[in-house]
Amino acid sequence: RQRGPPPPAIKLRLEMRTNTVSNPYLAHLEDEGGDVDETLPLREAYCTFGRSAQHAGIIIRDESLSRQHAAIVHSSENQSFLFDLGSASGTFINDERVHKDKPVQLKDGAVITLGTCRTTWTFCSTDPAAAKGAKRKR
Repeated sequence: RQRGPPPPAIKLRLEMRTNTVSNPYLAHLEDEGGDVDETLPLREAYCTFGRSAQHAGIIIRDESLSRQHAAIVHSSENQSFLFDLGSASGTFINDERVHKDKPVQLKDGAVITLGTCRTTWTFCSTDPAAAKGAKRKR
């Protein structure tokens, strides 16, 4: 009986069986006015960020990002976690670096920065319609 080739080595496996987080999303704030100018729904049990379409579900075209840079994973206990997937330039929550082997729980209003990209996102656990006209606190 012949066996197939061994399975490829997997650095990180993200698996969810249920997702009870209600309508989480990321909000991008304009630099000048502070209004929400774009929302990014997080509908899947997990989503990956990076600069490569082959390695990430959400593509950000910035050279400081790794091909597969970071991931947000939703737990069945209505919690969301940010993972750094071994990026070279780092993943940050509220200017604090997320270490590769230590995912950080996301709280409503947490500011996420990937690499040295000047674009930042705010994690929101409520309905995106509630963010219309929201102002950035300075």
